[in-house]
Amino acid sequence: TAYYAEDERGRVRYNGQFEPRATFTGVGVMVRMVGRNCIHLMEEEMYELPLLNLHFRLLPPIGAEWVGKTRILCRDTKLCIQLEFKPRTMNPTGSWNVVKGTFFRYSKDPSSPTAIGNTVLMS
Repeated sequence: TAYYAEDERGRVRYNGQFEPRATFTGVGVMVRMVGRNCIHLMEEEMYELPLLNLHFRLLPPIGAEWVGKTRILCRDTKLCIQLEFKPRTMNPTGSWNVVKGTFFRYSKDPSSPTAIGNTVLMS
C-alpha cells in the first residue's frame, strides 16, 4: 500500500509505503509492517520514519498496541530520535503505551546515540 498527503500550501508532505505481514504469537497476532514513511517539512527537512509493529492481544488484557524500536532521522539537520514502544505485560495492572526514547544530534553514525561524536540532547 502506498500513500501521499500534503497540506493546502504544500509545505508539509507525508508519503510512504508498507506491506503488512501477520504472524500468530500464541497470545495474539503480530502484524509486522515492512516499509518506510517520510515527512517533508517546508522543502528543507526530510524525516525518515521506519514503521512499527502492531500487536493485537487475544488473551487478557485484550487490546492492540504499537510495539518495537524505531529511529526517526533527518539527514539535513543531523537530528535523530530513537524510540522503543514496549508491549504491555501479562499483569492486568500493567500500563499501556510505555515509550522510552533518546533524542540526539549525530556527527557520523546515526545508529547509536552513544557513538563517538554524537551529542545526546534528551533522554
